[in-house]
Amino acid sequence: MYTIKNILIIEDDEDHAFLEKDILEEEIRSNVHIVNSGMELDKVHLPLFDIILLDFNLPDITGMEVIEKIRNQSDVPIILITGHSELKVAIETLKKGANDFLIKSTETINMLPAVCKKVFNDYIMKKELETKQKESDLIRARIETLSQTLTTLAHYINNSTTTISGYAQLCEQNPDNPERAKKLVYISLKETNKITKVLKELERLVNSMDLRTTDYVNIPNAMFAIEAMAMGKPVLCFLREDLLNLYAISGLIKPDEIPIINCGPFTVKDTLRYFLAHRDKLASIGRKSREFVLKHHSLEIVGEVFHRINTSIGILPSGYSEEGSTK
Repeated sequence: MYTIKNILIIEDDEDHAFLEKDILEEEIRSNVHIVNSGMELDKVHLPLFDIILLDFNLPDITGMEVIEKIRNQSDVPIILITGHSELKVAIETLKKGANDFLIKSTETINMLPAVCKKVFNDYIMKKELETKQKESDLIRARIETLSQTLTTLAHYINNSTTTISGYAQLCEQNPDNPERAKKLVYISLKETNKITKVLKELERLVNSMDLRTTDYVNIPNAMFAIEAMAMGKPVLCFLREDLLNLYAISGLIKPDEIPIINCGPFTVKDTLRYFLAHRDKLASIGRKSREFVLKHHSLEIVGEVFHRINTSIGILPSGYSEEGSTK
């Protein structure tokens, strides 16, 4: 949690400055530092402060000049303390970089701590949003780069598999030609080596881009979850809604078919409490979990998937016809 630790008051009226200081120290419990002029301000390291309170009228420098000086060093929130006659000036300073203003009066002085907290919280929220946006833009750029690279690498892999498939078909047409069989072996080894190099380059690229997932979706934990489901055990895991919708639309699963108990780091405690109070639901989830694994992750299903892939590129196991039946 962020707190206001250090406040700078720029005010030439010492009595008013000390009044502000007393109120802030009592209400916010921050360290408050006071400067009375532009000359004193030059001796202060502005980025150390969480909020700056600025009186517009100083003896040796204007409020606009102070704001410019501050903004050259820091984006720290600035609250302008001004008189009634300076409202137009206060609005102008907002355009120049101030975050808020407060009219100097006996009625509003007690509002100062609340205004400081609001401005500071708004500042922190804005910084967090900017950080998230930068992270999002960076991830988007990395994914775009990875996507373009995958397209290129897929081209090389496709060339290799097409070459292997072509020679395999030639051998199938003339199975008694030993030279062709030797050529197939040579080509297969050569092109497989190319594919291995491509995959290593892909691994290097991904590692260099620092694209990572959480433990909720890494392979060891995913396999552990599948093993538990195969044993009829209920599994808790975080499932992204957009991916669930994508799987359903693509026909990989039916809507609401996955029997996993969906929860994240912020809801896992409540989820556990719920199922401790409703243990009768766990047995049903366990049965559905085993059924799901048998339907989507059994050896037979995985074998069929790989058989379809191999068939699509013209590679068939020895002893199989194009229809997939044993000769």
